[in-house]
Formats: sequence, C-alpha cells, structure tokens
Amino acid sequence: MIKYKIKLLGLIYEIFLRLPTYKQLWIIHIFFSFIFGFSVSCMFLSHFHGNLLKNSTTLEFFDKHRRIQRYRYNFRRDTYKRKINKIKNEIKELEEFIVKFPSASNINKKRKELEKKKKELQSKINSYDELGKLSYKFVSPSTKNIPKSILHNPYNIGKLKNFYQVFGRSPKRWFIPVPSSMGDGYHFPKRKLERFI
Repeated sequence: MIKYKIKLLGLIYEIFLRLPTYKQLWIIHIFFSFIFGFSVSCMFLSHFHGNLLKNSTTLEFFDKHRRIQRYRYNFRRDTYKRKINKIKNEIKELEEFIVKFPSASNINKKRKELEKKKKELQSKINSYDELGKLSYKFVSPSTKNIPKSILHNPYNIGKLKNFYQVFGRSPKRWFIPVPSSMGDGYHFPKRKLERFI
C-alpha cells in the first residue's frame, strides 16, 4: 500500500514538472491559498464560537482555563490534606488503644494496623509534597465537575443576545462597517449566577 502511494506521488510530481511554468505557479498559488483560507476559517470559527457567542474576550477565555486549573490543583491539595489528617487521627487512636490496653487479645492486629497506617501516611505525605512541587499549569483544564461559580461569565446572556449585542438586530448592517452594536459601550447587561445553578 505504501509503495503504491509513493508511486502515485512520484507520478503526480512528474506530471507537475511537465507543466508549463505559469501553470506550476498557479497550482502552487492555489495550494497555498487553500492552506491560508482553511487556517483563517478555523481561527474565525473558533473565535466566533468560543468568544463572540459566549461574550468573552480572548484573555477571559484563557483566564477561565487558568481558574479551572487553579481550582483543580487546590482541590487535589485539599483532598490530600484531609486524607493525611484522617490517617493521623486513626494513628493517634490506635496508639492510644495500644497504650491503654497492652494485654488486649487483638493487640498484635492493632500493631500491624498501626504500621500499615504509618506507611500509608508517609505515602500520602510524599504524594502531597510531589504535588506541591508542580505548577497548577500541569493540571487538566477540563470543565467536568467544576462548580458553576468558577465557570460563570456574568456577561454571557445567551448566544443570540450576545450576537445581537455585538452586531445589532438589523441584518442589513452586519456586513457594513458602521456602528450597529447595542448599548453605549460602557454599560452591559449581566446575567446572575443563580440562573446557572
């Protein structure tokens, strides 16, 4: 299969070399025009969907990722802290039991459990220290299981209203470079957080 592809590419290249110079230039021009047009279209669509319809700037878009990463990072650290404190309390209870009841029938079992808890505690402390050495930027920016208060954009009033706010309600003026946006440019409608919950 690969040999046929290489032969096909070689054949196309030979045909290209046999063409007159002006046709070669046109083919190169069309190829690079397609690449440029495709790149610009992708960038336009990503900004249109990611920024315009959600009523946010590029900086706010990237700031949302930073806030999510910070939240995830702090959540993981807090989770480790809670687990460490829980294990410490369990170790304290086991040590108190061993001191109070040294001749209990299950004392050997409790000692083994204490050793196991100490190893588990050391493991959690090591994991917590390793996490502390990392930057929050290494944490996933996924929006899954993130509270709405972190994701809330007060200026996102709905896709259609966001679009009207930038382009105005008159379709005739959307493609003409005249002021058509709604509002005075200083005050903007806001959406309350309660509507997202």
